[in-house]
Amino acid sequence: MSSSERPDYVDANVANWTRANAEYTDAQAERSWAAEEINWGIWQKPECELNLLGDVEGLDIVELGCGTAYFSAWLARRGARVVGVDPTPAQLETARRMQGQTGLEFPLVEAYGEDVPLPDESFDIVHSEYGASIWADPFRWIPEAARLARPGGRLIFLRNSTLVTLCMDFEGATERLLRPQRGLHRMEWSDTNEVEFHLGHGEWIDLLHENGFEIERLVELYAPEGAETHSTSLSRGMMKCCRPSSPTQPKSCASTRKARRVASLPAPASAPSSASTRRSCCRDGSSASRPTPQRRSRCSRSCRARRTSSCPVSA
Repeated sequence: MSSSERPDYVDANVANWTRANAEYTDAQAERSWAAEEINWGIWQKPECELNLLGDVEGLDIVELGCGTAYFSAWLARRGARVVGVDPTPAQLETARRMQGQTGLEFPLVEAYGEDVPLPDESFDIVHSEYGASIWADPFRWIPEAARLARPGGRLIFLRNSTLVTLCMDFEGATERLLRPQRGLHRMEWSDTNEVEFHLGHGEWIDLLHENGFEIERLVELYAPEGAETHSTSLSRGMMKCCRPSSPTQPKSCASTRKARRVASLPAPASAPSSASTRRSCCRDGSSASRPTPQRRSRCSRSCRARRTSSCPVSA
C-alpha cells in the first residue's frame, strides 16, 4: 500500500495511542506481561473456560494491533511462534523493553493491520484483541487477515459489542440507544480525534463470508454475578471463524453461524459509500485487560485461521 493509500485515520489513532502509552500502557505493561492466565475482556473471562484458542504450541500466530504485546507474550509463553504487529512506535518500544526484562522474544513489526508486510498464508492464527478489530477498517483488515491465514487457519478477534457501541455517549455506556445500527461503520471521537470501526452482526457475517471464512462461534461475554457497574458493562462478544482447508472439505464447526468458502476467493468487499454514518462523539479507549478510570475499555468479538509453515520473520 503506497503512502497515498495510507488510511486517513491511522495517524490520529497512532497519536492517541502514543498519549495512552505515556499515560498508562507503558506503566501497566509489566503487570500485563506477568499474568499467568489468558483472560478475555474487561470481565477477565479465563481462556480455560471459553476454550477459544485451544493448544497453541508450535503454531504460527500474528497479532494485528498488539499494542504492548502482552497477549502475544501470553501466546509465546505457551509455545506459539508469534509475530506482533502495531502501528504505534511507543507501544512497540514498551513491548521491546518487556522482552528485554523477561527474556521472552518474538518479532515485532511496525505496521498497520490493513497492510501487513508479511507473506501470504503464513499463519495458523490471525488474532486481534482490541487492536485492528476496533481501530482498522474491517473492509480493509479482514481481507488482509484472509491473505495472511493459511488454508484451514483461524481468525480470532475481540472487539466492542455492537450493542454497547450503539449506547455509548461521552461518559460511557448507557441504557439508551443513541445512534442507529443501520449504516454503522466509522465512528470519530472529537475529544481525542481517534477513529473506530464497528459493524452490525449481519455485516460482519457477510464480510467474513466474502473473504473465505466460516464462522465457528460467537461468544458473548457478560458481567459476572455481583460485578460492580463498569463504564462498558454491557455484554461482550467474541467470534471465532475458520478458513476451510479446501472448498469442498470445509472444517466442521459447532456454531450457530456458519459460512462455507467457495472454490475461488471472492474479491474483497469494498468499503461502504459516503452514505455510511459518521459520529462525532467523545470517548477514550483502554486495553481490555487493563481498564482505568480515565479511559474506557472495549467489548469483543473474534475470528480464527490455521497456519502450518513457520513464520519467515526474524526477531
